[in-house]
Amino acid sequence: MIKKIIFSVLLSMQVMGAFCQDFYSLSFKDSQNNSVSLQSFSGKKIVIAVFDAAHPNEEFLKKLDTLYRNNSSTLQVIAVPLLDFGKAISNDRLTALYNRLQLVFIISQPGNGKKVSGGEQQSILQWVTNKSANKHFDNDVEEPGQLFVIDETGNLFAVMKSKVSPTSAAMTRVISTKFKKP
Repeated sequence: MIKKIIFSVLLSMQVMGAFCQDFYSLSFKDSQNNSVSLQSFSGKKIVIAVFDAAHPNEEFLKKLDTLYRNNSSTLQVIAVPLLDFGKAISNDRLTALYNRLQLVFIISQPGNGKKVSGGEQQSILQWVTNKSANKHFDNDVEEPGQLFVIDETGNLFAVMKSKVSPTSAAMTRVISTKFKKP
């Protein structure tokens, strides 16, 4: 399973301050149209999870919820429903799904994940997929179920493919890793 994990460990202290501020300056709209500032999660790890807005994977969402509930004092989960893979189900149906599954983590409004979306790319995904913003990672969102982990200081810490379950031992190791300052 570990072979299927792509880790981008970022230890460059030289650029840390520059992009921490940029990450925490971002905000987005949640599924209820409330503005959410990432600054409010400073000091916690953040898992950005993407899923197909046209065909939400209930098992994946439940595992994200378990991850969040088991680590809520040190972790924030933000799920982004992607429009890249088909037209999203209605907001009413998405809300009904979230309520039926009793999800407690934050879900953003549906948005585009791929860079080809240009200015329409969801703001958090624009940050995690562009080296000019995060200073290290310059790949596109590849698939539903992909996970991006931001450390407690706002650094992009790990990128994991959909083969890695949010409740796997590999994910537990990633979110348990403490960033060590030299």
